[in-house]
Amino acid sequence: GPDCSQRVCPSGRAWIDYATANNTAHAEYTECSNMGYCVYETGLCSCRDGFEGAACDRMRCPLALTQTGQKVECAGHGRCLSMREAAVQQDYISLWYSATYDDWDADMIFGCACDKGFGGYDCSEYLCPKGDDPLTPGVDEIQIIDCICTIGSSCNGTLALTFRGQTTKPIPMDATPELVEYYLEQLSTINDIEITFSGGERDFSLCDEFGTTALITFLTEHGDVPSLNYTLYPGKAGINPQISIFTDGTASALRPALESVMGTKEEAECSNHGTCDTATGQCLCYRGFTSSNGLGRNEAGVLGDCGAIEQNSTIYISFDLVEYPNATQDIPCPAVVPRWSASSGIAICSGVGNCLPDRTCNCTDGYEGNACEFKTCPTGEAWWDEAEFNGDRAHRSDSVCSARGLCNRNDGTCTCDAEWSLFDGNNCNQFACYVNITDECSGNGRCATMAEFAQEALMIGSESGARIPVNYSDAWDANRVRSCLCDKSPGVWDYNTSSNAYRGPFAYAYTDWTGYSCSHAFCPTGDNPFTWGENEVQAINCSATDGSFNVSFRGADPPVRIPWNSHVDKVELELESLPTIRNVLVTFADPTGANTTTINQTVCKQGGQYVIIEFISERGDLPLLYIDDSELTGETNITEVIKGTREDVECSAAGVCNREIGICNCLDGHYSGADVVPFRELGAVGQRGDCGFRHTSTDDPKWYNILFQYSYVFDLGIEEDVIEIDVEGADVAAST
Repeated sequence: GPDCSQRVCPSGRAWIDYATANNTAHAEYTECSNMGYCVYETGLCSCRDGFEGAACDRMRCPLALTQTGQKVECAGHGRCLSMREAAVQQDYISLWYSATYDDWDADMIFGCACDKGFGGYDCSEYLCPKGDDPLTPGVDEIQIIDCICTIGSSCNGTLALTFRGQTTKPIPMDATPELVEYYLEQLSTINDIEITFSGGERDFSLCDEFGTTALITFLTEHGDVPSLNYTLYPGKAGINPQISIFTDGTASALRPALESVMGTKEEAECSNHGTCDTATGQCLCYRGFTSSNGLGRNEAGVLGDCGAIEQNSTIYISFDLVEYPNATQDIPCPAVVPRWSASSGIAICSGVGNCLPDRTCNCTDGYEGNACEFKTCPTGEAWWDEAEFNGDRAHRSDSVCSARGLCNRNDGTCTCDAEWSLFDGNNCNQFACYVNITDECSGNGRCATMAEFAQEALMIGSESGARIPVNYSDAWDANRVRSCLCDKSPGVWDYNTSSNAYRGPFAYAYTDWTGYSCSHAFCPTGDNPFTWGENEVQAINCSATDGSFNVSFRGADPPVRIPWNSHVDKVELELESLPTIRNVLVTFADPTGANTTTINQTVCKQGGQYVIIEFISERGDLPLLYIDDSELTGETNITEVIKGTREDVECSAAGVCNREIGICNCLDGHYSGADVVPFRELGAVGQRGDCGFRHTSTDDPKWYNILFQYSYVFDLGIEEDVIEIDVEGADVAAST
């Protein structure tokens, strides 16, 4: 602030902002990350609900009820991780890959990595047991370890085996199969394995000088499981064995007759023959199936996975103990009463699927489940997930309810996370904009995506003055991250009390709304009365004898039309009718440098006419006017004669902005300034509302570091010719 009374708030990467180039957005060093408001008295950000961090730069993890009725992150059954953290961690429960993730949201979007047995975006759902389908063939995974010591010596060190991120305690080189099995089954990632040794002089030694081949059969870890890895710990003699591990059908190097086997048994929810109740984590088995022992051998047990066929049972299927009428023979696929229509009656594949030869249902689009008894919920790109590959590859597009909602499989609808009213859409794939009771964006804006923000970006070419279109469509968040696109002031002349951009009490006090909720407003801007600066001056050279040209400024649409024979007052009036210009001073000069500002002179003429445009109300280094002369019999060009150096800062750097109402609280000795009389030392009292006028009480030599000038000289680019303008009288004189 101008009096150093305000604290600076933390800044971070913007959640949403205007693109600065094609597919370039989310600028760094943004106050409160555009998802909170700065409390300048304390220097703290007041974040929108659902966001946290010093700069509001973290999306909170989902909250869910625990068994004791408390709402905690991830229901107390998971870890809250950022996208970057989820990419590098690997627990083989929720996180299966090891990669890097560096996109803009790597440290901003957080989600739940659920503990074993829990699922859902908030870890509030219970997972059901998985097992092998007893009606399909499959084999166990077998991996081979070859271990041989140096000929003529013994191995006296140890080794550790790693599987799915967990590592055993050191295993002696002379360990028996039973001891190796014991160490491996101590890992939570292995439930039951079988180990046999082949070869070696000592029949029950993991390693010796003649070489041992260990066959490790995974009995309960089904499918193509990842390879074991090892770490060697040398003994006192420092003699290390040679160790090799073989998987996926490759043969032992020591004993080629022994081959590894890729596991093909399923790891299917309820073994494909039951329905999972996510409220309890229990499988409701179809009639004819029961719990197995988890070995995938069609043997009854207590796993609760529906992976065994009931003894003495003809395999026909019903659901929830509803019998299939007059069943006297095998029914190849499950027949159930669908959950989506209890009145439909029992039917094979719920009547909405085809029974395949392997006794599985091929469900019609929109239905799922082993018997098509459920409806599918819509999918979208996940808000939070783990990257599978290095770089920015995350946010998978096939995520149910976009991984920020729970699927009601009975009717196929998503219940989006409603804790902070952040997510919207039938698949929860969009940010919901702020709603103040009933008014979205506080009634001062509209909800817009990043792509729509980019379309509103005011990018003006420095050379041409033309508006440059900006595109933001390739990024994953282009149509998903949304926020309030706040209303802008309709124009510099729209001073009527019905406009919601009017701040008062001064006539020109119109400013844009701002903030994630559009409930705050910018304050009027102006020139600092304690600094020296010059107005922007541009010159149009028009050589024509017929037609007209169009002029626009700062993307104003439509442009104004100026006939070739317009007089100076007509040009000035047309320019000031643009919503982006309030006050300009227009004069004419011919190519010789002579003043031609007379009542009969035209804006264009044969051989050229200079139109000198001084910007009185618009401050700073301005973009060029944009001219379209396609309807002109002749040509135009425009140049910047003087670069504007007068500030265009909030409250003229002489007041404190109250963002809640958009009004400047001017410092003592300051008051609202005016557009005109730009070079008066103290400014002039006016209707800008910007604190740009300085009272004589502040007239103290300590504020001066330059002698104020009242005229200036600028070059039109004419050899040896200059035009001098007396600002007080706006007279133009030629000199050579």
